[in-house]
Amino acid sequence: MVDAEAADVIRRIFQMAAGGAKTWEIAAVLNGDGVSSPKNYKVEAGCTRTPWRSIQEENFWTGNLVAKFLRDERYIGKTVYGKRSRDIVGSTHTVKISRNDWIVVPDRHEAIVPEALFEKAQAVMREYREYEVSSGSGNPLKRKVICGVCGHAMQRDNKKNGSYRCVMKRLNTGFDCSEDGILEADILEAVVDTIQVYAQYAVSIDRLLQTRQEQRQLDRKQAQRQLQMLQSRKAQFDERLQDLYERLVEGEISRESFAAQKKALTAQTEEITRTVLELERKISGSDDKGNAMIEQLKSYAGITALTKEISVELLQSVTIYPDGRMDIRLNLVDEIKALMETLRRESCTA
Repeated sequence: MVDAEAADVIRRIFQMAAGGAKTWEIAAVLNGDGVSSPKNYKVEAGCTRTPWRSIQEENFWTGNLVAKFLRDERYIGKTVYGKRSRDIVGSTHTVKISRNDWIVVPDRHEAIVPEALFEKAQAVMREYREYEVSSGSGNPLKRKVICGVCGHAMQRDNKKNGSYRCVMKRLNTGFDCSEDGILEADILEAVVDTIQVYAQYAVSIDRLLQTRQEQRQLDRKQAQRQLQMLQSRKAQFDERLQDLYERLVEGEISRESFAAQKKALTAQTEEITRTVLELERKISGSDDKGNAMIEQLKSYAGITALTKEISVELLQSVTIYPDGRMDIRLNLVDEIKALMETLRRESCTA
């Protein structure tokens, strides 16, 4: 069943595109007119699906979203199968299938857009180009440079010395985002410098852990010597306590004298037992094993450039604010800070 309200929006998009409007211009008109984005429209209808990744609650039309609608052949009555496929048997993860391999069946349902209007919009739009996804190459900052005002991913221009800028302001989103660009080279340099800083932290922490391990080994040897001495003293107290029992039985000492001496010996024995238990815990304490997190960060100590692999493994996001500030978020940083704080506390109480 066709949703009449949504269908009107779709037809309007195609009409604007056929009239020569660019996708971002169409998005700006829809945002300016207060037309709900697909996500907001679903939420208003009761859908509870997880919203897009943004620091803001708002959701709006973008040029890419408009282009996606304009390329969709389902609006002219076709059904499309096989757009995605599971790459691992039994997994829920899917990968895109080449557009050439899609199964398209015409006249499967009521068309929302006349085919002539659809084709006119396609003729005006830039020719569709399919890019092959490669895990070993590509832009390491793709979708990781975020506007600090609207929370949307900033776009890179196509110049050789590229820059990133937020395009949300021109889309009538209501956000007062800066339209100034920031050089990609400056972002990459800042990210590499930040990684280097934490890599050096990891090197320093590793040295501290090695020093702590050496000290623990010395402490353990000393504890073992103390343990042997205390165990010998405890054995002596046990013998003296046994001797007291025998002397009481043979009538050599009174019950009062026995009770007083037993109390003193028992107190000393209990104190030794507590000390023995503490020393045994110290001796059996676990060693600092090779910390995978530290080793991983140490491996970045000599990097000179941000690769796609390092970005995927380490970089969460780079948020750019209007005053030029960058908030660079790396994986493992919280863990590193927690470990540094633990070591600091231990050094203060040592």
